[in-house]
Amino acid sequence: MRYIAREEQDLVNHLLGVGNKLRALTENDVCGELTGVLHDIGKYSEAFQDHVRSNFGENKPDHSSAGAQWILSQLCKWAEQSNDAEIKRIAQLIARMISHCIVGHHAGLLNSISVGEGASLENRLAKKVDPYLDNIEPEILEKVDCLGKLLLSEENLDHICQWIDSDGYISGRDAYSLQFAIRMLFSSLVDADRLDSEKAGNREQWETRISIKNDTLPVLLKKLEDYLEMLPSNGNVNKVRREVSEQCKHAASSTPGFFDLTVPTGGGKTFASLRFALHHANTYGMRRVIYVMPYTTIIDQNADEFRKALDDDSGHFNVLEHHSNMEPKKETPESELLADNWQSPLVVTTSVHFFESFYTAKPSRCRRLHAIRQAVIILDEAQTVPIRYLKAVTWALEELVTNHNCTVVFCTATQPLLDSRRLDADSQDNHRIGVKNIRPIITAPEKHFIALNRVQVQPIDAKEPLSVTDIASQVIKKANVMKSVLCIFNTKPTAKAAFKELKKNEILSARLWHLSTSMCPQHRKDVIEIIKLLTTYCRKTGTKAPIVISTQLVEAGVNLDFDVVFRAMAGIDSIAQAAGRCNREGKMSNPGQVYYFNAEENLRNLRDIAEAKRTGINTISALAGDAALTQAEKEPIGLKAVEEYFQRLYWSRSDEMDTKGIITRLVSPRRLEEGADVPFATISDEFHFIEKDAVSILVPYGDVGKLLCEKLIKGGMLGFDDYKTASRYSVQVFKDSLTKFKSIITTTKSGWLVLADAKHYNETGLIGPNELSVEDYIL
Repeated sequence: MRYIAREEQDLVNHLLGVGNKLRALTENDVCGELTGVLHDIGKYSEAFQDHVRSNFGENKPDHSSAGAQWILSQLCKWAEQSNDAEIKRIAQLIARMISHCIVGHHAGLLNSISVGEGASLENRLAKKVDPYLDNIEPEILEKVDCLGKLLLSEENLDHICQWIDSDGYISGRDAYSLQFAIRMLFSSLVDADRLDSEKAGNREQWETRISIKNDTLPVLLKKLEDYLEMLPSNGNVNKVRREVSEQCKHAASSTPGFFDLTVPTGGGKTFASLRFALHHANTYGMRRVIYVMPYTTIIDQNADEFRKALDDDSGHFNVLEHHSNMEPKKETPESELLADNWQSPLVVTTSVHFFESFYTAKPSRCRRLHAIRQAVIILDEAQTVPIRYLKAVTWALEELVTNHNCTVVFCTATQPLLDSRRLDADSQDNHRIGVKNIRPIITAPEKHFIALNRVQVQPIDAKEPLSVTDIASQVIKKANVMKSVLCIFNTKPTAKAAFKELKKNEILSARLWHLSTSMCPQHRKDVIEIIKLLTTYCRKTGTKAPIVISTQLVEAGVNLDFDVVFRAMAGIDSIAQAAGRCNREGKMSNPGQVYYFNAEENLRNLRDIAEAKRTGINTISALAGDAALTQAEKEPIGLKAVEEYFQRLYWSRSDEMDTKGIITRLVSPRRLEEGADVPFATISDEFHFIEKDAVSILVPYGDVGKLLCEKLIKGGMLGFDDYKTASRYSVQVFKDSLTKFKSIITTTKSGWLVLADAKHYNETGLIGPNELSVEDYIL
């Protein structure tokens, strides 16, 4: 009988093919190849063969439990032959590592032990499977026997033994490294399996994949250097950018590890950090650069800048942009295939995509994890990592640097305090929060901050918090004498209320713009582009420029430039980022003006912002009252203030950096044979960079948004291209606040939530039924 994996592929070829691919992905690791050969061995059952030949899509027989059970049984038998108790225990550990990957390669990594009625590795190892052993072809049996015995050789066991303490337990950093190794193996298996299946079952897609060409890193480095040579070099700002860039090039020869790149806003850190990364990757034989950014609002512009420098007319795909709000014109068949497993020399992605890949149990998201090995990782705006996940993030980064040949660069103008020697110097290694030995790329950043100081930062003093009416009057005063004004609030309701208040001023209303996540991504992008054009035009012509009322989405890298900026009090890093939108290019004859103020805002459910605001106020007050400090050291957004702020913030919230107990659960002591007992599924469910679940509401913004809404309301379905486009015309709403929009949205038969009444979407974005004014009802 011919045993098949699918109609187009013999099973023996699939098992050996995945084994070979996995061996390559894991750098000739025996454990990897054995996992690949065994992953689908349950397909030798008659039940599966009948199913695959009948082409029935439902009630597919379980084919993954068999391989997990067999490796546990067989590896223990091989270990018995050694008469070594230690090897027997290690064999159980290795078998469970492999079992986790085999059982989860379709449905996802499971908890080791049952939690309630949920599936678990324990259940799958005890499950009765369809008979298959007698059908296994000799070629597979020989390969498995050879690999299994090789796996238990002394050379291969040395790697496992380093995780075991003198009492035969695995705990702390070793336990964390072990579970991370399982995730890496799982990631490699998923990728190898999908690639081999694609090659046999979807030739057109496979041919597209193998036709994709990338430049090598040395070629990309040459392109970048040529591009940088063409950039303007005159003026003070460009002089600083050159200095920063040269220091990055020089530091790139340093050995791999952790670095910080502290550069003032406008100091050219985007290209300087890329220059460091490409030089460093070439020097140390790394495979790619991964540029991680916190917000989709800044990925578009930075990825486009990278393409200008690195792409040409050769058709090579050198820059992979991967996030949830991709423009349809950028999503090609090639880019979608590259996004599967990040096989590109430069990946530009979000913090959500990057960090969730460390703790997800889902195969599609974990598939790209192995691509992070041997990479230079640039963490742009590193201060945006949520405090509740700071420990989980820093532990993952330290694992990548220590055991997976990565280099990590913390890149920002407001550097968080992540060096463990200063953050939690007294903590034992197993409880440490920060990372070890962060080396500065810029040796004297103060010089650059002084040279690029283009603003004056001062408070608006008031005994009581300022209302939107108070702030509106301040904005009006500045708007009458200055060309452009930006006012940033902490919450969407306050920003919207201030916008409405200013709208009452008929003279200013034509200059008024709003930005918040109540607007769909395409709307925000359009408004940002209009603001850029208007500010440039008005500076040249001397005419009145835009007044923008926004939430903090304009901070952290959005290239907007205003004459005066107002910022509702928050963390010092937020004030500094807001200041980066003021006199950004240094072209004003006088310094730009930045005002921070205590706003009348409801932060009751926004604890991170509330704590940052409290710490920011206390820090500024403490520095102002310290007679030992110079005036420069007392600056509200100076390097001293930023350092003091993060020290106070992290120390005051040190017990909140692993609030969900993710690291606590992963490092708890376990007996050697139970070392792989990890709650993968539970941790995956709990680790979400964006904490609350959100749903998308499709809105009738512009002609495209209206057509999509009409199509769905009339009962139509969205094609693949339409589906991708729709994400740019949708607003994310947290599930717990969805009820207030219930009366104005329609659930279509295809499951989409659609805003049915155009009245409820205006220049401020999506508005609830109770937010409409009389004017909104006038057509």
